[in-house]
Parts: sequence; structure tokens; C-alpha cells
Amino acid sequence: MFNTLQKSGEPTGQNSNVVSWFQEGHRHYLLNTSITLYRNRFSGIMIIRPFGDNHFRVVFITEMGLKVFDMEFTETGNIIMHYCMESLNRKAVMKTLQNDIGLMINWRGNAGKLTELKDKKSGAIVIKQKQKNKSVFYFLNESGKTERMLQTGMITKKVNLLFYKNNQNTLDSIKISHYYLKLNIHLTAINETKSSVSE
Repeated sequence: MFNTLQKSGEPTGQNSNVVSWFQEGHRHYLLNTSITLYRNRFSGIMIIRPFGDNHFRVVFITEMGLKVFDMEFTETGNIIMHYCMESLNRKAVMKTLQNDIGLMINWRGNAGKLTELKDKKSGAIVIKQKQKNKSVFYFLNESGKTERMLQTGMITKKVNLLFYKNNQNTLDSIKISHYYLKLNIHLTAINETKSSVSE
């Protein structure tokens, strides 16, 4: 599956911990969000609030202000569902959304061993995180942040996440897609300014 990747050792220095695009110290992040699940489409704003290095609260509301879901990723490795809209409140759906959002914010709820790989063709650094029955590959850009994440099962690819940055080297948008499930998520960062947002 990854014929061009070779092991280069245990992660050291800046690669010892994959850097999240959602950093502690920011009050919150706002993203225009579209979730397509089979024939259903939900659109609105996702609010991500980091409380610590590995503690996040994620709320998704529609343009009309209706809450779709509200989940908290804790430092102890638990996910607390504060609310979920009835039409999405199915165990398999919520487990998949929690997995996708946890990957996106780089939540380390069940972090496993990290291995550093190197692409033989491009020389790019890739961090592999081994979990119970799956692995996550972090393809890093020149500043050490993730530009792509790929979650695999035992033998198949499962979820692909692409992170796009803007000219200021900050997050512009994210695309999340599944290989064997009709679920796609597209998020675009909202650039808050004092003139457009009042506290």
C-alpha cells in the first residue's frame, strides 16, 4: 500500500508529536461546514474550542441556529456527547463522526506508538501511529503540520483527510472522505475580524 515509505526510526524533535491545526491558546475556531451522509446534507458552522493540549469541545449548528451535535473530547480519552440531533443519533453514524472529528483535531484519545517513515521519492516525513486494529498516517508539510491524514484498517484504506493552508500558513479548508461509506465532510475556515465578529 505504501511502497515508497521506509522506516527511519522513532520520531524525534518536531516530529515527536504531530502538531494540530487547532491549537490551545485560541479561544475558538469557526468553520463553514457541509456534511453529506448518503442523501442527507447538513450545513452550518462548526465551532471548535481547545481547552488544553488534548481537550476539545466541538459544536455544529445550522445556519438557522439549530444545534446538530455537541461533543467533547477529553484528556482522559473519553468522548462525551452533550447533544445529538435525532436524525443523526445512530450509534454507527455518531461513532464514525467522532472518529473523523477526532482525527481532524488530532485528538489522542487512544494514541498508540509513533513510527517515523520517509518517502523514498520525495523525502517527505510521514508519521505512522499504530492503534488497536487500525493505523493513522500523518503526511507532514515543511512546517511540521499535517497536510494529509490517512486512516487504514487491517488491510484497507478507511478515511482520507486533506488539509489546505492559505498564504498566511494558517488553515484554509479541510476535506474528509471515506473509501467505503457515503460520508463526506467539507470545512472552510472563517476568518474572524473585529469588524465582522463581536464578542
